[in-house]
Amino acid sequence: MVEQLKRAKAYLDKVEIDGKKIKVLSSTITEQVGYRIAISDGLAITATSYPSLNESAKAVIHQILTLLIH
Repeated sequence: MVEQLKRAKAYLDKVEIDGKKIKVLSSTITEQVGYRIAISDGLAITATSYPSLNESAKAVIHQILTLLIH
């Protein structure tokens, strides 16, 4: 999975749409059972039983909000 992610990011770093580069986040939300359980229980992906998953989700959200604000 890690290698696939690296290849996908490398490809997207080269892609342009209408002359503009695609912004690629450094943080990721990977497929994890903990996220599925949280969503099934009606919780956010930042409210799993696993602190490491919560932190990963928060990092992605933070990066998205930073891009939107700037």
